[in-house]
Amino acid sequence: GTVLVAGGSDGSGGTVFASAELYDPSSGTWTTTASMIQARSGHAATLLLDGTVLVAGAGGGTPELYDPGSGT
Repeated sequence: GTVLVAGGSDGSGGTVFASAELYDPSSGTWTTTASMIQARSGHAATLLLDGTVLVAGAGGGTPELYDPGSGT
């Protein structure tokens, strides 16, 4: 039921973010969760069968896993 929003940029090409938030569309609320290790923009996020989210691409770094159970 929630949407992970991770990374992105300020639109000017100058600042790239590592922050992550969860959006709950049923309540319209945002909640901060653990930031990514590396700032990314233009990356991809894929929900895996075990419920974790794989974030990869952009920024040239190692892919990261988000675990909604632990919030990390």
